[in-house]
Amino acid sequence: MRYLCNVCGSRLITRFPKVIDPATGEAFAVKKCVECGLGHTLPQPEDPGRYYGTVYYGNRHGITSAFCTRRRLRFVAAFATPSAGGRLLDIGCGDGTFLIAAKEAGWEVMGIEVHPEPR
Repeated sequence: MRYLCNVCGSRLITRFPKVIDPATGEAFAVKKCVECGLGHTLPQPEDPGRYYGTVYYGNRHGITSAFCTRRRLRFVAAFATPSAGGRLLDIGCGDGTFLIAAKEAGWEVMGIEVHPEPR
């Protein structure tokens, strides 16, 4: 079956053929768009909420949380800088830790979270 990108409609290639979800033990593939680079989880779950339990949200050791935030900022900086447009949307922003760091780095930020209340 040929899959197309949800954003630009281009062809997807396999990035990781088998990834195991730690919460459910289910296997998924991760595919990547050849044009825009967006990653896609396949098959796409009908109810993603079941993959985001209490283990997923928060409870990271301070050092781990800081490392992950810095890594995400470096990833974003590889493609854009705040002066290149300045807006950053974090879909699935969790507790907002990354948004706070991005704002401190000069971004105008906005986030959306399916479960905004602490779990």
